[in-house]
Formats: sequence, structure tokens, C-alpha cells
Amino acid sequence: MLTLLNKQKRTALLLGLFSLLRLTAQAQSRTEDVTFTSEALGHEAAFSVVIPAAPPPAAGYPVLMILHGLGRNHHTLLDNPETLALLKAQPYLIVLPDSAAGWWIDSPVSGTKYSSMLLEVIAETHKRYPVSASSAGWGIIGWSMGGYGAMRFSEDHPDKVSFIGTIIGLLDFPRVEGLPEGQRFGVDPKIFGRDPAVWLALNPSHNLAPLEGKQLDIVIADQAFDRTMNENFVHVAQAGGLKPEVFHIQGEHLFPSVLRGLQILLPLAAKHLWVSVGL
Repeated sequence: MLTLLNKQKRTALLLGLFSLLRLTAQAQSRTEDVTFTSEALGHEAAFSVVIPAAPPPAAGYPVLMILHGLGRNHHTLLDNPETLALLKAQPYLIVLPDSAAGWWIDSPVSGTKYSSMLLEVIAETHKRYPVSASSAGWGIIGWSMGGYGAMRFSEDHPDKVSFIGTIIGLLDFPRVEGLPEGQRFGVDPKIFGRDPAVWLALNPSHNLAPLEGKQLDIVIADQAFDRTMNENFVHVAQAGGLKPEVFHIQGEHLFPSVLRGLQILLPLAAKHLWVSVGL
């Protein structure tokens, strides 16, 4: 019995030491993983955070949420040394949520509620970190599926963010007809259904009014399949009186374009968010 108790104590000690080492390494890396119970999803959800090197200002850190693309997750940018270095160089808190393949929306078909989950992520961030209480100090960007999600979330919840950016985003989607050959992407019926009327309501290009007054920055890769979708969005936005800033880069719908887009958008977010909160 004594031997068993000693083994249990040693095991508990080792587990505690491992946990301490993990937390110490996490603090040194300035990245953290957060899990919380999501009422919107009905199960646990996760997001990662990159904490600035400098202490928070009196009004709290500005915040940039970054939404990942299809087939990626909240660790994708942390696992790549180049993108991790970019994130850690920024003066604002970075929040990286996880949507799996949910397209960041409250699906009228599957019932998954990833847009509502993002509201919970915002609330959790306010609870856990010293961040700006003003939406002027909050921004959202995303790439590919995440670009779509960033724009749709901003249209549904314009009171939550002041800066919006996309990289190779699907901004005239879901749709199939009216796009050139090679400039289309399959619509997942499990998320979007098959009704074109529903697609129209979920398409960022047809819901632009809430974006008035927001900083919009669009990165378009000229060899990417989403190029026409982005050009369509920009055309409609400009016709509606919005003034998106557009950046053309050479590249396809691949991760190097994401890296280049982050190099463009992250400094712009820093400038906008810090000025917006008077810092």
C-alpha cells in the first residue's frame, strides 16, 4: 500500500511539474490556448491568443481577431515560424478562434452557430485579458473561408469592430452562376443549403450597408480562383459609396499569399486600432 501511495505521489508531482513547465513555456512564447463552454455550439470551443510584448495601455490592448481558412485551424499561424513572428511583432492582442469547416456563420441548414460563437469569443476575451472596451479598438481579418467569415460577421455585428480585412477571401459567395471558368468554388449544401435565395442573403456582396464607416482592406491575389469574387465585391462596395483599400499581390490561393497578405494587413490594423482608441 505504501509503495502504491508513493507511486501516486510521484505521478501527481510529475504531472504538476509538467503542467508548470508547459505554462512557463507558454508564457515565454506569449501565446495561450483557451477553451470554454460554448452555448452557441453546445460543446467546448477553443481559441488561441498572442499577447503583445509591451504591457497593456490604461485603456487596454486593442484586439485583432484572425479567422482561418477551410481545412486550417486556430493553430495554423502559430505553427508557421514566419507567421508566428509576424503576429508576435504586433502591438495589439491577437485572437485566433476555431471554426472547423463551419464557414464562420450561423448555418440555416446544419444549425451550427459559429457567428454566435465569435460573440462568445469576444466576451471571453474581455473576461480574461486587459483589452479595449470600445469597438473602435477591435478589428477582424481572415483568409479564404476566414475572409468570407470576417466580412459576414462584420455585416451581422457592425457594432463589434471598426477594422475589417480579408486575404484571398470568398467575398462574392455562395454562388455558382455568373463567375468565369476557373473562378468558382463549390457551395457546401450542408452549410449553405441549395436555395439561391438563401445564398443571396449569406453573400457579403449583397449585405454591404452595415459596413459604412468601417476601414475595409482587401488583399487580392491575381492568380487566385477567388480574384473575380473579390473584384465583384470591390465594385459593388464602391458603387454603394464605400471606400475599400485594395491591394493586389502576385500569387495563387495558397499559403504564401496568406503570408504576404498578413504582411500588408497587420501593420494597417496596428495603425488604425491604436489611432481609433486615441493611443
